Amino acid sequence: MIPRSRLRELLLPAILRYAALLCVANLPYWVLGRFFFLDRAWFSVDSVVVALASGLGPSVGLAVLCVSWLADAVTSASRIYFFGSVGSFVDATRFAGRLDLLAFVSWQNAAVLLAFCTCAAMSWRLMRRRIDWRAALIVSLPIVLLDVLNGSSYLSMRASRIEAENVASSPLLTVARAVAVARPPGPLDTLPKGESVSDVVDVDAWAAAHPNRSILLVMVESMGLHRDTGVREWLRAGLVDAGMSARYEVVERQLPFRGATVAGELRGLCGLAGDYRSITPELAGRCLPARLAAQGWHSVGLHGFSGNMFDRRDWWPRIGLQQIEFGEELSPSGARRCGGAFRGACDTDLVQRAGTELRRSRQFVYLLTLNSHLPVPIEAGVSPDAQARCDAAHTGRDVCQLIAIQHALLRSLHDMLLGLDDTPLVLLVGDHAPPFVGTALRDQFIVDRVPAVVLVPR
Repeated sequence: MIPRSRLRELLLPAILRYAALLCVANLPYWVLGRFFFLDRAWFSVDSVVVALASGLGPSVGLAVLCVSWLADAVTSASRIYFFGSVGSFVDATRFAGRLDLLAFVSWQNAAVLLAFCTCAAMSWRLMRRRIDWRAALIVSLPIVLLDVLNGSSYLSMRASRIEAENVASSPLLTVARAVAVARPPGPLDTLPKGESVSDVVDVDAWAAAHPNRSILLVMVESMGLHRDTGVREWLRAGLVDAGMSARYEVVERQLPFRGATVAGELRGLCGLAGDYRSITPELAGRCLPARLAAQGWHSVGLHGFSGNMFDRRDWWPRIGLQQIEFGEELSPSGARRCGGAFRGACDTDLVQRAGTELRRSRQFVYLLTLNSHLPVPIEAGVSPDAQARCDAAHTGRDVCQLIAIQHALLRSLHDMLLGLDDTPLVLLVGDHAPPFVGTALRDQFIVDRVPAVVLVPR
């Protein structure tokens, strides 16, 4: 039997070594958290699993560490991109093959990869000597207990947290639960009146009163509310000027948003919140295209990316969109293409396509834009006017490129609408705030609101 004094001598170095491993395992996210929006716990207790795996050799421990880092990245990314749950984000990864992944290559991401490689080398060195599992428990249990007392943990009985942030979490457990326990999507909820752009004006009544006119609903990708009033006014001027004000009554709102793009679509088209896979025939009948179809209107849905992305080719017709055109139809091989990672048909071309449809009576056109999906291409230039606005608001290059793309879209809408003989009812709304990873960029936008503009013909 080992004397207690000897046991302490053996255990103390193991405790210090594990504490060092715990810090090194969390170090990349601690450093990145100073610059990026990660919304993660202070500590990932998955390092206990890493310590146990290192007993089979440092290479095994390092492999498990990399898996735990990946799980940590998945949970952070689900929050960055406004997914309602980790499970929803994991499900969305089945569409990753449709993206231009080279658009994510940058010096910044290369620096992040280098930081992880450096910490991986440090961790491997620490794991070359087997880490006592007792040391891992001795260090980790107080952290977990502190998390429980704080009210962050599932084990806690507190109704609210003492400290706003989590103390500890297990991304591995979170992702494993999302993958292994594949629950069917929950039922959709009806949003309170006034949270959807289609609530700003009584669209059904307007359609009934103007059977020879048309209606356009535009959902703009990543159009949030910039905190600088000068930027907001400049964007507004891209669509609304004296010519438009003479033809339209302009109604502006700031609407709440939750979730990513598909959530914005359900909100704008149907006044619903939840998973699109839960749309029942009864709920689909409440959606704007289906309601207009009941009045004898024809509906068209336009989007420049693949119709298989988020199964739009399946659920768009279910909500009443009778004619749908996606990137496969709108941007065949050899056609002009725009955008970054989500590269497809150019929004300005889709605006002209929408204008062709709007010249017909009883037409409802739904246009979901694409080109302002982050990351926007770094080679995109901006006009001197845009650069001056950006410099005044200190937006930085990335935000400036985004709002320049959105301003060009709004100007193309302006020109198309003024070219129509019969003015349509126009509803325009953002889907969510721009999901910038950098905290300084993300904080330029209001966190829970998007702009909405309704143009009612005079």
